[in-house]
Amino acid sequence: MSPFVQRTVRLNDGNEIPVIAFGTGTSQAWTDTSPVVSSALSNGLIHIDSAYHYKNAKFTGDAIRNSGLHRDEFYVTTKGAAFEAEPDDFDARFYLTENLKDLGLEYVDLFLIHADILVGDVQKAWKQMEELKKEGLTRSIGVSNFSTKSLQAILDICEIPPALNQIEFHPYSLPTYLPTLLPLQAKHKIVTAAYAPLMSIVRHPNGPVDQVVLAIASARGRGETPGQVLLLWAQQITGGVVVT
Repeated sequence: MSPFVQRTVRLNDGNEIPVIAFGTGTSQAWTDTSPVVSSALSNGLIHIDSAYHYKNAKFTGDAIRNSGLHRDEFYVTTKGAAFEAEPDDFDARFYLTENLKDLGLEYVDLFLIHADILVGDVQKAWKQMEELKKEGLTRSIGVSNFSTKSLQAILDICEIPPALNQIEFHPYSLPTYLPTLLPLQAKHKIVTAAYAPLMSIVRHPNGPVDQVVLAIASARGRGETPGQVLLLWAQQITGGVVVT
């Protein structure tokens, strides 16, 4: 195991979450993730981000089992929903149970609703999530890709507030969240998890952000890459988690 030790942030339920997560979606979805997850774990990236939709949890579970890590030495986030299913049929217990079976775990550290557009009634869905936490199948519960309106709908009726909202977060998406979503999350101590933090240089290169990032990397004088600068920026702006 690498001597690299991750910082954590505290969720509003009192649990701690590592600030950097290794994502198994995007280019890793629907692939054998065991080699890349094994590499991540061996290099100290002990927070693994998964999802029912990625269809690779069995491979991720193999890597976790082969890592030799005890359960309290790694952190697993997973998400539930099916893009091909009817939103009104959302069943949080089904998705978490399937994830646990594929991952080979008795519980996950954080379970998220993958997106509000995949759920017919977000308030009803959230009550299902609360039951799963009470039963100990997940230590924390949250959401992903939730708008201000959908998040407020949950806050209006919840017994247990969402601990985290995982959203696409990079310099070009920041203006979307500044007016309402980030202030709402700050008010209720809901942590932001930033996925796609490298979008500006990976999917939209040669944009106005690039020169700023290069200038910052040069000024810091630490030999950092643009990607490292963007990861640090995302974590500093949100004060939360970065998924990469």
